[in-house]
Amino acid sequence: MFLEASNTPDEVVDQRAHFWISRPELTGTEDLYCVKVIIPPGGGHPFHYHPGKEEIIHVLSGQAHLWIGESHRDLGPGESAWIPASEIHAAYNLTTQDLVFLAIISPGSAPGGMTVDVFENEPWKSRHARMTSPDSPASIV
Repeated sequence: MFLEASNTPDEVVDQRAHFWISRPELTGTEDLYCVKVIIPPGGGHPFHYHPGKEEIIHVLSGQAHLWIGESHRDLGPGESAWIPASEIHAAYNLTTQDLVFLAIISPGSAPGGMTVDVFENEPWKSRHARMTSPDSPASIV
């Protein structure tokens, strides 16, 4: 199957642009999700997990401040991270340039839905506040 750029759906969720490459209604696969995500400066995808699903994040441009569980680091273009199944993680853009990455998630058919947000629960709530607070040295907002 070949996908034309004009036939790939896009959506905006909390200022994050999503350009879908693979999901069931697009490619017919039930287990492979792939999306290009653009996060503007100061934005992020707060702490969440994908029940029973692994994820690879591959940075195309910009810089991701990525959390995987209790660990965090910055990733630049060409760098990737593997997120184990059901592991809590988050991606923030603390720079003045757009962050663009590919997210590949599998198996999509694992029970429990696609995404469970936890950024309103401690300890993730405090960490999320630090990443998005105008008073934080870690934030550009």
